[in-house]
Amino acid sequence: MKFLFPLLFTVAAALADGGHWNKAPQPAPTNVQYGPWVTQPHHAGHHRDQKGIASIFPDFTALRNFGDFWTFDRESIFKGIFANDNIMIHVGQNFFNFIFTTLAWFLVSQIYSSGLARHPNLARSGKSVTFTEAADEVLQAIKDFEKRHEE
Repeated sequence: MKFLFPLLFTVAAALADGGHWNKAPQPAPTNVQYGPWVTQPHHAGHHRDQKGIASIFPDFTALRNFGDFWTFDRESIFKGIFANDNIMIHVGQNFFNFIFTTLAWFLVSQIYSSGLARHPNLARSGKSVTFTEAADEVLQAIKDFEKRHEE
């Protein structure tokens, strides 16, 4: 049922021409002149000057020479990106950054939690949790989850 509308739409779109696909092509118009390019003279007072924001940009011939200063060796760039040594160095750097930033944020969170001022409207208790207590809470949550979804 859900394919009925797209099917009817496809059939209607295919038959919209009415079967006139094999007719002779339309003749070329007779009021069009074909020939070589004819230059038009610039009349005094009718020449258009640059206006608006385009007039503040320099001529594009300067930009054409701009690309010549940047010459680089494509082969060395390809090797630098796809060499196995460089890929492994990159993975190692990412792993190092992940481990030490995770540890740093854990330490900062512990320092912030233990020194938290007790504001009356603050929902957090501000208690400090040791690493083993946090690990026990996570393991208990995993066990509770597994117990709930055993059935």
